[in-house]
Amino acid sequence: MHQLLQRQLKRHIGQFESIPEDWQDFVDAVDEAYHQADARTGILYDISYSLSAAETEDEMLQILARPAIEAGVNSARLLYFDLDETGEPEWAELVADWRREGEPQMSGGSRFYLPDLPSARRWVASPDEAQLISDTATEGQVNEYVESALAPSVGRAEVIVPLRQVGRWVGVIIFAWDEPREFGEREAQIYNALVGLASLAVASRRQFERAQARVRREQLLREITSRVRSFTDPDAIARAAVRELGAALGRSTFVRLGSAEELSQASVAQRDGGDGRDMA
Repeated sequence: MHQLLQRQLKRHIGQFESIPEDWQDFVDAVDEAYHQADARTGILYDISYSLSAAETEDEMLQILARPAIEAGVNSARLLYFDLDETGEPEWAELVADWRREGEPQMSGGSRFYLPDLPSARRWVASPDEAQLISDTATEGQVNEYVESALAPSVGRAEVIVPLRQVGRWVGVIIFAWDEPREFGEREAQIYNALVGLASLAVASRRQFERAQARVRREQLLREITSRVRSFTDPDAIARAAVRELGAALGRSTFVRLGSAEELSQASVAQRDGGDGRDMA
């Protein structure tokens, strides 16, 4: 019997032998609830502790997916949301993809325009608690577009964990099983407890990455500015800036100078067969 329950019974009833027989089922249920609460707390503590050492979204996803992985989940995906001017999710970007077997079939950075994704409505249908879907087929949750665009992430059973911070959407985690399954009360409690923990971790990670990207952009601009200061001719400055930018990004870049009409004609010519590799 759980130690807390033992103390409570001793305080209010006395000896265990004094418990009325018709109370036994109730006492057993309370005892089970206490043990489940301890187990849930332990799982969430381990996840929280491990998250502090995660360095990538893939690592974060695998840590947050531990309860689902233990429950035999086949795939897990983490998606970030970009919001429209009203604060509603408009675009989803796949940033981490885990599969029990085989390699992920979609590359990180894949983006989806949510208004064109009817089944994505269920991703934002429950902003404050996890959705546990025992059978997507019988609940009419799967459509052809999703099956073609997101397969094989769409499963017969799913858990959708909303990610929100200070009332704003951050993204969503989707766990998918290949077969229908019934979710127990303990699972529901774990996934709902995961909402707040995952939201905080993912939001912090995304803010950190945005800050890093901003620092990199500013540093790049400072470096380019420093290197082109020695030039005085506008043409030379433009060419040097583009050259330095291409070197920093590791990509081919070019500058095209001319009037608006000339540039327009050059763009048409390039589409009609130009190689686009000149004017560097």
